[in-house]
Amino acid sequence: MKTVKLFKNISFAAIITLVLAACEHSVKTKTQVHEDGSIDKMIVLSEKGAEGIKKNYFNIGEGTGWSISVDSVKTRQPNDSTLKTKYSYTFQKSFRSVADANAELATPNDSLFRITSQFKKQFRWFYTHYAYSETYHQLNRFALPITDYLTEADRQFIRQLPAEGGNISKADSLFLKKLNERIFDEYGPRACFEEFFASLLKFSDTRYAENLNKNKENIFQAFKSDESGFNFFSDNNNGKSFDIISPKMADSLGIDRNSKAYKASMQLLESKIDFAGWAQHGAFQHCTELDGELVKHNADSVSGNRYYWSPPYLKFAFEDYTMQVTTRKPNLWAWGITVLVLGATAWQLVRKKTY
Repeated sequence: MKTVKLFKNISFAAIITLVLAACEHSVKTKTQVHEDGSIDKMIVLSEKGAEGIKKNYFNIGEGTGWSISVDSVKTRQPNDSTLKTKYSYTFQKSFRSVADANAELATPNDSLFRITSQFKKQFRWFYTHYAYSETYHQLNRFALPITDYLTEADRQFIRQLPAEGGNISKADSLFLKKLNERIFDEYGPRACFEEFFASLLKFSDTRYAENLNKNKENIFQAFKSDESGFNFFSDNNNGKSFDIISPKMADSLGIDRNSKAYKASMQLLESKIDFAGWAQHGAFQHCTELDGELVKHNADSVSGNRYYWSPPYLKFAFEDYTMQVTTRKPNLWAWGITVLVLGATAWQLVRKKTY
């Protein structure tokens, strides 16, 4: 079919290359929790590029009240004598409440890292309990459900994975390898294609809809084949654009590549792919600092009043991941009142027996 042949111009490999070539980086978040529910947040982004201060996947910066400090260090990679600079950007900001923090960091967005904080203070006479949690929202932003690719047993396996760098058995290692192949070799290509195909149907002339749907699987195979080597990314009018469809293909399908709606659709797909590549190659660490006697937590490690988590990417790739800790502090006045009441009661009992 002529329509199918047109899709030989699509380069799925360009997307995969973009994702897999993303520079490895680290993300460290720290939250100091105060008794009144206010919190101090610090986010440290370490990466090879020097643009992190201007654009980052948290959408934070001086314009939204964050203080910023920048450090850099030159390192040599194994078998490479060239010095390379790695930058570390530290963002800090205080919030009066978790609601204020969530308004800035938890707003739904297809291309931002989202964190939701919760704080609960509960009075229990002898003690006041302080419960704090942070949830990393799932990283996968593609519309295709993961349910056809991961079973509940797979999900349970992922939930039980140790902290990043932790040891797992050889059998679990082999299972994890197969799991990754299923996710990145099967789900990933399909998820990208489904969103691309939806845009294709939306912006093509309606006369081609039936033929496109009939040949969807053939198109998918052409989408992955990369026979033409067509590049997804090009610079038009000195501005970056995301071009999956060649001009010739667009004309054949009646697609107006200059329409605002089409450009917005391509930009959204591009942002999802960019975010997927950034997230997949990140090393994540979170710290919650909360005073008081420990009641419960699900941290990977504890040092004094600091609780640390280092979740591997898969733990919050397809479902939310919540890190929580609860502590308590004694209400000295309540203890004092109780002692006085018990003392007075005991004295009354002794006095009655005396008489």
